[in-house]
Amino acid sequence: MKAASLLAKLLDSFDFTFEEHTSIYPTAGGILLFGKDPQKYFSEAMILCTHFAGTSGRKALSSIDCVGTLFEQFDQAYHFVLGRLSRSFRIEGPKRKEELEIPETALREVLLNAIVHRNYHINAPTKIAIYDNRIEVFSPGVFPGPLDPNNLRMGITYIRNRAICKAFREGGYIEKLGSGFITLFESYEARKLTPPEVIEGENFIKCILPRSSFSSKQEEADDVGKKILNLFEMSDAITISDVMNTLNLSRPTAGRRLAKLVDEGILEQVGKGKGVFYRKARG
Repeated sequence: MKAASLLAKLLDSFDFTFEEHTSIYPTAGGILLFGKDPQKYFSEAMILCTHFAGTSGRKALSSIDCVGTLFEQFDQAYHFVLGRLSRSFRIEGPKRKEELEIPETALREVLLNAIVHRNYHINAPTKIAIYDNRIEVFSPGVFPGPLDPNNLRMGITYIRNRAICKAFREGGYIEKLGSGFITLFESYEARKLTPPEVIEGENFIKCILPRSSFSSKQEEADDVGKKILNLFEMSDAITISDVMNTLNLSRPTAGRRLAKLVDEGILEQVGKGKGVFYRKARG
């Protein structure tokens, strides 16, 4: 009985419960943080993650609905995004060091901010969209208090969800209030990457994290395109087999590169099926 009484006081001190007419009920924060099925009471309190092909969001490659408690949602969303980013390796002394294409701390801080500070009164999910050149995180609600997106590095913070914020801080997810956006920008600066953007819209906050791997992929694609065009110095027409054999590319890769040059109006495709060949477009 004594242990139960202490637990009741602890839950009340964190604003996870409240008492009414001698009965104890969970608060909204208590349900979202520790409820068995939070979406039964807050159907849109979830995170929708989608990985798109290209940069426009027309074709979804994979998606996941992150549900459960807020802690569970964080883990699901974090690992979904992490698993779709590129990694590079370099040798430092006797060991190989692995580096994610964007600062891992930046991803962590943006996701935590989206969970801890979102407006749960708005009946809409948090959304994460992964594109070839960026990651976009949409969080329902505007900044709590008179915050200016241009002054986020000052470390000023206004708390909307006190119980949720306290639980994540006590759980070791948040080190210091107001430091999230500072960490976000500084982590990108330390890697000399294109800086993130934070946009306050009408009832939403959007954070854009540029992906560093996109520029190298684009340069690689441009380089292959130039090599394909160089083949026309020896012939007026080429086939996909010519591209595969000369540039040592797989058929799908060669096909994509040729299709891109056709879409850009640089080449034209002639014929169908096995008889297809390519020539320079007539200006």
